[in-house]
Amino acid sequence: MIDIVKGVLDGGWALLVGWLFPSALTVLLFGFLVYPSIEDVSPFNKFSSATAILTTAAVLGIILSALQTPLYRMLEGYRWPRWPYNFGHNRHVKRRLWLRHTVNLAAYSDEKRQLQAAEGRYLKVQGSSDEESLKAAQRDVNTAEDRVKSLEPSSGAARDWLLGSSRKESRAKRRVAKAESLPLLRRQILAERLERYPRDEDQILPTMLGNAIRRFERFGPEHYGLDQQRLWYELTGLAPEAVSKQVGQARTAVDFFVSLMYGQMLIALLAAVTMAFDPERRAYLAFGVLAAVMIAIGAYRGAIAATDEWAYSVQALVNAGRGPLAKGLALKLPATLGEEQQMWRSVGRFLGPKPAAERLRALDKYRLTAPGKDSKERTVGH
Repeated sequence: MIDIVKGVLDGGWALLVGWLFPSALTVLLFGFLVYPSIEDVSPFNKFSSATAILTTAAVLGIILSALQTPLYRMLEGYRWPRWPYNFGHNRHVKRRLWLRHTVNLAAYSDEKRQLQAAEGRYLKVQGSSDEESLKAAQRDVNTAEDRVKSLEPSSGAARDWLLGSSRKESRAKRRVAKAESLPLLRRQILAERLERYPRDEDQILPTMLGNAIRRFERFGPEHYGLDQQRLWYELTGLAPEAVSKQVGQARTAVDFFVSLMYGQMLIALLAAVTMAFDPERRAYLAFGVLAAVMIAIGAYRGAIAATDEWAYSVQALVNAGRGPLAKGLALKLPATLGEEQQMWRSVGRFLGPKPAAERLRALDKYRLTAPGKDSKERTVGH
């Protein structure tokens, strides 16, 4: 029994929580909302038993789990036609710029207020005989001045962009004034939203969920030159077990919301179609359509928020798993990060079809010529 429970927790937990449980919720909502209108229609007249309900929920969850890659791709925007893709891409490029400039201008304004407060404290102790308090106040002023000077270039660009982002001058000025008076907590929330975008404009996708996932897919290539997507199975297989489990657990939360969203979209569609066949329950079904759409929107936003933990876990996986990955590939990590980036880029080029001779030679200097001997030498050194 213990082995069975352990197997469920290790392997089947993601399927159970991420796909089967939200599918069960979808089937239950179908039973309350749509089923009363079609209970006399074949084959739905056979779905009254609990076994049929559980079977339907299990089949729906397994189907969604099997189709999770195309389902994610659709939500991320990869499979969109050109026109909506370009529209969404341009929209999120502008939104990212707005977030960045708003956060920069708000930070600059906050530092200016901190400088004024430090100058006020300095004036209060200026005539005092307490030299320690006077030196501390002077240090605070100098520190605040340095921070203000460091933020001046970005704040100037932010103010210019916000002023030029609207055709109406009055509206643009209101945006600038609102950014300059932004509370600290609100600025931190906007900074979190900004972190959900990739750093490169070319990597921005047409949806919020796509950008939230794309930002941590780019962590390995940007920081270490490591193509984590191509080496994903090697990385998760060789990384410390605790770190790999964290990645799976974090993704399960996103899977739950994605599965719930698709299920509610299906319920809304079925309820909308059923309205044409059951005029007596039309108002009830219309309310159900609205409720299902609202739940789907909430689930989508929940999936976006849940990517934060997923991003942190993938970042930990890359940070902690590069060493074991290099050893598993019979490579040794160079002494500097610059050389390590070069090594992982060489690995990425080597994994392409039919690597050329120069790509093989580029990796030779990083190879462990005698893995057993190398490991033994490290053990003796310790």
